[in-house]
Order: sequence, then structure tokens, then C-alpha cells
Amino acid sequence: MKTARLVGWVVLSVLVVGLGTAQAGTDHSAYAEKWTGAAQAASTTPAVAPAGPKSGDAIGTVWEVMAPLPAGRVFNAVVASGPYVFVIGGTSDAGATTPTNTVYRYTTATNSWATMTAMPAALDSIDGVAINGVIYIPGSDPDNNTYAYNVAGDSWSTIAANNGYTAGAQYQVVAIGTDLYVLGGIKSGASTTQVWKLDTLTNTWSAGVPMQKSRTSFSAAAIGTSIYVAGGVLFPGFTPDMTAEAFNGTSWSYIAAVPNGGGAYTRWSYNADGVGVDGLWLGAGRRDASWVVLNHAAYYNPTTNTWTDSPTVPALNLGRVYMEGAVASDGYFYVIGGRDSAGAIVYADNERLQTNGAVPVELQSFDVE
Repeated sequence: MKTARLVGWVVLSVLVVGLGTAQAGTDHSAYAEKWTGAAQAASTTPAVAPAGPKSGDAIGTVWEVMAPLPAGRVFNAVVASGPYVFVIGGTSDAGATTPTNTVYRYTTATNSWATMTAMPAALDSIDGVAINGVIYIPGSDPDNNTYAYNVAGDSWSTIAANNGYTAGAQYQVVAIGTDLYVLGGIKSGASTTQVWKLDTLTNTWSAGVPMQKSRTSFSAAAIGTSIYVAGGVLFPGFTPDMTAEAFNGTSWSYIAAVPNGGGAYTRWSYNADGVGVDGLWLGAGRRDASWVVLNHAAYYNPTTNTWTDSPTVPALNLGRVYMEGAVASDGYFYVIGGRDSAGAIVYADNERLQTNGAVPVELQSFDVE
């Protein structure tokens, strides 16, 4: 997912009308829906120059198409830190057979990409978060190491697993202060309720309070001192879960379920997420049983315990699944990479939507060189 953690935030409410589109797809079944034998092709959608934040700190009316990735990626991590958005690891093919260790850095001010020092291991089905100028990637089954990337130094270090921590796949990662939380995902062939916490000051793992529902391919955010999770599926079986939960530091409780479009949607999964001043953002991914609604967006306001989705929130230009996203310090929600619903095309596409304002410097927990 992830952007730098917000230690405080402001909620602004707006109403903007956008249009939704649909992408046809087919049904699928395979372990964690990683299909094999798929061809790959990166999108050639043209990019536009950055438009800058919208006046009045209102949600944008359209998604802007930005400079594409140097190469298509799926099952990758997307992490915002300072003026950058990083795309880390993932697979270079839509069938998820070729994990990579690449690190691509996007500079929001110049709409440009650079290739940075590669991760020590090739990993996919990962997530990450930035804490004080360091991006943490907590492994991927069967690699239990946590890889830490120093943004200013463009260098990696490795934190060995300890205290029983084992890495899963398709998990979510958030941070509160200097503590990193790994939520859910797939372990031993099944989705899990597990929560693990890494104290990044001591590099020590400990077990956290489990979620109420077993989830994978879901969304998550840390806002203030609370953690929020939403949607996803139960695995095996890919049973959709429309519930959402919040953790207050002691226990989990259910909150407003993800929106169902008046009954048109049956799931929010395999989508990008990010956290901004509005709350938890969701973009693209799977909505319905027929794989035809793949480009809607929504956000959750924790103050009012309400969701706002498309068409009030504009729909993305490209419907896709298994991409990731982050809200950067410029206040834009970036959705990057992914693949089509048939598992045949891997995308390099990068598009963004202005959220309810730039993330104030005093609310960001990263260090910038």
C-alpha cells in the first residue's frame, strides 16, 4: 500500500460526480489466483504532465494518466515516502511466475521514474510501509526476512525473522509510530487472522491481537492510533468478505461494511489502497462475480464511519486487479501496475486522483534527504 503513516488528520467532505466504466472478464480458479502460462504486455497509454494539486483541496474530477512504469509489474508493493512513490518487487509476468527484485522510484514533482538499488531478494505478493525514511518489506513465503530500504542512502539491510514470525503472501502492512504491523494474508495455503508487530527500534517481532475475520487481498490503513481493514476474500475458496474492522490498540470491532453499489457489488478485493487526510482509499480491483467492475474507487471516513464510492468518486481509466497504490505527500492517490482480469496482460500504467488535499508536512512520519 503504503504512504507514510498519518499521526493526525483532517476530514473534509465534498461531492463530485464522475463516471464508471466496466471491463469484461472471465472466471478463474488457481492458488491465490496466480495463473500460469499467461502472456505479458505493458500498456502504452500516453502520460500527461503533472497538473498540480487542485485549488480548494477538493477531490479531483478525473484520474490523470501519468508516466508509466519502466516495466509492467503485478503483485508488487507501492510505498510513498517524502516526494517519492516506490514500486518494489512483484512479478514481471501476469501469471506471477517470475518474481523480481526491482525498485522503481517515481518523483511526483517531475512525473519521472528512476531505477534504484535492487532488493536483496526477488519477492512478489508483498506490501510495505515507510517509517522514518526507511521502507520495510516483511518477506514473502518462504522468505521470512524483512528487507529495509534506506530512502536517502538508496541501500538495503536485512532483518532476520525472530520470535516465531513467518512471512505470508498477499498480506497488508501499516505502521503506528515506529511499530510495523503485518495483517492477514495467506499462510500454509489458507488466509489467516494473524497480526504480527515489528518494533523497528529493536527489530523484534511479537504476535499481535488477531483480526476477527480471516482475510487476504484486502485493504488496510493506520490513521491516528487505530488500524482499519476492509474487504478481501477468504482463501481457499475465494469467498468474498464485505466486512470492515477497526483496531483501537486493544481489540477489533466491526465498522461500516464496504459499499455494495446498491447490490451491484459482491466484493472489494485485489485492489490498490492508500491513506490520506480523507481516510482509507480503495482503487480498482474486483467488485462483482463476473469480473466486469474493476475500476471503481472509494474512501472510508473514520470520523463518520461512512464510505463514499463511484460514481461520486471518479472511476479509474483502466480497470485492473492485483495492483497497488499509495497517497503521496502531494495529496494524490497513485494506482500503479496490475494486470487484466484474464491474467493475460501485465500493466505498467500509473494514474492518480487528487484527494482532499496534500498531506501536511507535520502529519508525515518520514525523513527526507
